[in-house]
Amino acid sequence: MSIATALSYMYPSAIAGLDYVLMNDGDGDYISEWKLTDIKPTNEQIKAAEIGHLECEAWSAYKAKAQDLLDKTDIVCLRCYKAGVAYPADWQKYTADLRAIVSAKSGDPTAILPPTPAYPAGT
Repeated sequence: MSIATALSYMYPSAIAGLDYVLMNDGDGDYISEWKLTDIKPTNEQIKAAEIGHLECEAWSAYKAKAQDLLDKTDIVCLRCYKAGVAYPADWQKYTADLRAIVSAKSGDPTAILPPTPAYPAGT
C-alpha cells in the first residue's frame, strides 16, 4: 500500500496536492509539504494506517461473503414456507450467526464462516 492510500484512509477529506504533497526521490514516497492543521503523521502512524486499512478491507470482504450466504438463506426460508415445512432450528441459528457477522463493526476476517446446514427435507 502506498503513503497516498494510507493518508486517504487517515484523512478522508484531505486532497492530495492541495492539503499535502508527496514526493519520491527513488527511495519511496514521502510527505514533502503538509498544509493540514493536524500534526503531520509520523512514519509509524502511516504504517499503522496501512495495516488498519488492510484489516478494514479484509473485514469488508469477509462481511460481504457472510452477506452473500445470508441472502441465500432467504431462498431456503421460502422453500420451507412453500413446502409447508417449519424453518429448522439449525437454519435459524445459521441465519442468526450470519446476521451477527454482517452487523458487526469489526472482527476476525480469518475466522471460518458458519457451516451451511443440510437443506431441510421436503424442500
